[in-house]
Amino acid sequence: MNVSIEETGVDSVRLRPSGYIDLDTVRHLRRLAERLTLTPRSTLVLDLAGVEFMDSAGLTFLVWLRRTVDASGATLEVADVQPAVGKVLRLTGIDVFLSITGDGPPAQRDPSIAS
Repeated sequence: MNVSIEETGVDSVRLRPSGYIDLDTVRHLRRLAERLTLTPRSTLVLDLAGVEFMDSAGLTFLVWLRRTVDASGATLEVADVQPAVGKVLRLTGIDVFLSITGDGPPAQRDPSIAS
């Protein structure tokens, strides 16, 4: 997994992992996220355009990141979710816990998935 971090404005940071977010990679991603300085005016954009796969460790990371960002008073946006990852988010219900935005495939509930 590769990760880039880009300051996209005075109070905005884009964290852009690529590859897999899984048990083997999530520790590295979490360490990078812990180093970010977030203020109540900050927005952290987690850009998932390059993420092909996410397992339960990745889902746990998303929950941790949301809680960490909320505790700082900042805002978390998840952007450009790819279909395979979006399906995992929908099946687990985590999609309703996150603010999903961007140009990627829509992260709306699949009506074929029973609640």
